[in-house]
Amino acid sequence: MAFGPMKHKKMKTEAPLPAKLEASADHLLSVGLDLCHWFSVAALNRTVPPDLRLPTFDRSDPLALLIGNTRAVWPPFMRHLREQLGGDAGAAEATVVQEMVALGGHPLDEWVTQQIADALLMVDCPHALSLGHVMQPSPPPLQRYAEASGFAPLGRGKLSLHPLHGPWISLRAVVVFDAPADAAPHQSSSKVAPSCAACTAPCLTTEVHAPTAEILLKMLSSERRRWIAARQACPVGQGSCFSDAQLAFHYADRGLSKEA
Repeated sequence: MAFGPMKHKKMKTEAPLPAKLEASADHLLSVGLDLCHWFSVAALNRTVPPDLRLPTFDRSDPLALLIGNTRAVWPPFMRHLREQLGGDAGAAEATVVQEMVALGGHPLDEWVTQQIADALLMVDCPHALSLGHVMQPSPPPLQRYAEASGFAPLGRGKLSLHPLHGPWISLRAVVVFDAPADAAPHQSSSKVAPSCAACTAPCLTTEVHAPTAEILLKMLSSERRRWIAARQACPVGQGSCFSDAQLAFHYADRGLSKEA
């Protein structure tokens, strides 16, 4: 797990730190990175092994932000993809997805990285950023952080479970600020997802909804469909399911996708 170098940017107009943090979160929300969970680093570090503890900037209790998204990220990202392919706003989602997967790489990772960087430019505060898709020297354990910070426990199917959206979320990054935890612009929700203990939903089933577009169906192996099935079987967050095109983009056979 690696954190980027400390960064300190100045805003043209001075404002209280909580207001700057809120503006940063508002930018993330506007581009579909709609899950922003503020939490205390000290509280989290007391519950995780020493090698997983977050940096503290020599503070007793610094502020951290866990960034993720629901399916809300898909419309703005699709607009970006269409621009990358020549600006055809009318291109079918299935066609756009197939073309982008064929090009290889992970454009969603790149786009998310840029959006987070833009958001952090709004904050006049040193910070350490760790992105979920950066694998070297080791990826940040975002699921562990989501569980330890009270955001989303890890379910039976090894998927993080949001209280509203269930497993239909993606965890993108964690940021630690050189600021006290009470500088958070607002308190994050304390609501937790239902426990899997008494659930009878077959989250490890092999049954899976087939994408309606044949072009998308061809992009998914049986193994990838089983991963999708685990999400589809969860009774929590059924109204937050990803679209067929979004599922195909995340799970297409181009090597193990880090974007879902």
